[in-house]
Amino acid sequence: MIPNIIISNSSSITIFFTEKNEIENFTKIFTVLDKNKAAKALFSHEVNIEYQANYATLTSSTNFEFSDLNKIITHMLQHSFTISPNTIAQSLEQGCNTLKTDNLMICRFDNKPLYGVNVSIRNNTIMLHPISIRYLNLSSEDNQKLINLLKTHTNTSDITIDDKQNTILVSINTAIYDIIGPLVSILIKAQIIEESHKEKTLQQLTKLAFHDFTSNELQIVKNIAQYPTDHPLSKYKNMAKNVENIFSHLASNELLDPCSAKLFQDAINNTGEFSTAPHIIMRSFSKLNKNFHDQVKSIINQTE
Repeated sequence: MIPNIIISNSSSITIFFTEKNEIENFTKIFTVLDKNKAAKALFSHEVNIEYQANYATLTSSTNFEFSDLNKIITHMLQHSFTISPNTIAQSLEQGCNTLKTDNLMICRFDNKPLYGVNVSIRNNTIMLHPISIRYLNLSSEDNQKLINLLKTHTNTSDITIDDKQNTILVSINTAIYDIIGPLVSILIKAQIIEESHKEKTLQQLTKLAFHDFTSNELQIVKNIAQYPTDHPLSKYKNMAKNVENIFSHLASNELLDPCSAKLFQDAINNTGEFSTAPHIIMRSFSKLNKNFHDQVKSIINQTE
């Protein structure tokens, strides 16, 4: 059993065990060849592990994010470790206050974290992760109320439960802005966020979705820009480089320079050099304009 998980600071997480063999099992599922280094498949950064008689401490070369803590807990649960709901909730709440939460939005009511929400445009999904002990059991009365509200008031979405990740999934079947508004209203009705936080929540979710989308599209156009010369799309390499520059600015929330701004307008309007661009390149701009039309207008207005 795991009696306690302590987040000492943003680069150190300590997991306590009640049995010696649990440390051995932990080593098996978190490491590959070197028991003092976490498997690279689990984290996007280097994580070292130090062991004592009844605990293991994970330290990050950079900083842990809240999603890393969630991943650690989920990974242990999936490999038959026992962690009480109280320990999980206390750890997640501590993580909300100590670790980076840039890649998700923490929903608070009466200043208490209840849910974490993040957005994956690539997978057309909004994910709701319970944090508070009140919501950890997805079969609970409070969660059933939330799920019923989601099913009733998001007509353009499918609602499913991922028991493995202990997550509610909201599938996006239309433009993201058609989903975010109703979702925020539901979170208010379910008393997961407060009415006074409505506008801030809308902005946060839109920002998360925009960053997720532009970061993903950036990787796609980077691949196109690196095609070998014998590839049919290699003749669009310069265009792909221009698109890569645009999405690099958008993903990092930087203002476009005048040249990139003009290219961005041409891409959105399908004019200039983009009038003959292949679908694989234009698809990124079509999806951007569809899902974030207001943001696209704002970006263009800022650069005029």
